[in-house]
Amino acid sequence: MAIIRTKGKARKSLLLAGVSGHIGKTIVVKQYKGKIVIANYSGVSRKKPTSAQKNQRMHFKAAVAYAKKIINDPLKKAAYTRRCSRLRYLNT
Repeated sequence: MAIIRTKGKARKSLLLAGVSGHIGKTIVVKQYKGKIVIANYSGVSRKKPTSAQKNQRMHFKAAVAYAKKIINDPLKKAAYTRRCSRLRYLNT
């Protein structure tokens, strides 16, 4: 992985300014913490997931379903938003 560093805010990389995405299936260009990062393209793994990975994916799938249920119910969403704002959670 290569990180292209610039000195100060005035001098930016003109070649890759505003570029993100992949070039073929060779490299990926992305912005990470204000820096331009060039990395190898990583495809889908051909290894079978372990039982721990399957378990984690199942838990995440249940969490997504729960969140969607809350978001689609206006009363629950309003209650959750009020509670998050009191607790000062971001992105509510």
